[in-house]
Amino acid sequence: MQVILQALIPVVVFVAAGFILRRAFNLDFHPVSRVALYVFSPALVLNALIAPHLSFGALSKIVVFALIMLLGSMGVSRLIGWLFHQPRPSQSALDLTTVFSNSANLGLPLVAFSLGQSSLHAAIIFVLTQIVAVNTIGAYLAGRSGVDPRAAFHRMVRLPSLWAMMVAIILLVLHVHLPSGVATAARFGSQAYAPTVLVVLGSTLADWQHSQFRQFLPWFSTAARLIVMPLISVGVVTVLSLSTPVARALVLQIAMPVAVNALILAREFDAAPEEVGQTITLSTLGGIVTIPIWLAFMPAIHG
Repeated sequence: MQVILQALIPVVVFVAAGFILRRAFNLDFHPVSRVALYVFSPALVLNALIAPHLSFGALSKIVVFALIMLLGSMGVSRLIGWLFHQPRPSQSALDLTTVFSNSANLGLPLVAFSLGQSSLHAAIIFVLTQIVAVNTIGAYLAGRSGVDPRAAFHRMVRLPSLWAMMVAIILLVLHVHLPSGVATAARFGSQAYAPTVLVVLGSTLADWQHSQFRQFLPWFSTAARLIVMPLISVGVVTVLSLSTPVARALVLQIAMPVAVNALILAREFDAAPEEVGQTITLSTLGGIVTIPIWLAFMPAIHG
């Protein structure tokens, strides 16, 4: 429980700051959300992909795992949407909240504190796959909430995060380093991303009424995120024959609540941001119960 509290306290502080600012001063946080998406998000991608800890030798099975979980979570999301006949914006909200876990802000500290350095490297690589996926596939899923797939693709390619990813890959292939000043700027921007999106989340929570949590969809999405997907991940790491430290790290990352950057995309593309924010809140609160259970289950997981 102490490990969980150490990871959750920073989250609570920034969410509370956004909540209080919205309630006290009625601030408009939509411009802040766009700053996170168009400035801090590409900095996060660039900094993550050029970081010296990236090892291509360790990537293959973790990338395969990430792809399998992406397809699996999409299948679970579409099944829920089909069963309850959800409109396109709600389906996009389901996709965003089922596919992407809070593997960076919450997952990495938990892996470091509970599983140690032997699992941390695998967790970092998984986070990189999530960063790339949320800024490409996530943007597409959010963008198609109100438009046809071709228009959603055009929206996606206009996001600077995608171009930051392409620049980083070119630099890695050519073994070229960023100028130190640019690298420093990318590092500072990446550090600003998480606090910014948490403040935006807090401001969104400030506008909700308690009655909104009676909607059933966020509860189903929370259950998929915290229970169904981790159970699927246990089977996947077994089939892939991953080493035990890697397997445990990946299962724990999948067991995290919904990624807060899903809300940024939902707000930008009007992909039912209220439902996304509700699911983030419910899954974060629910994680206080489910994460200790998954931590207790870790000794039983073997690659």
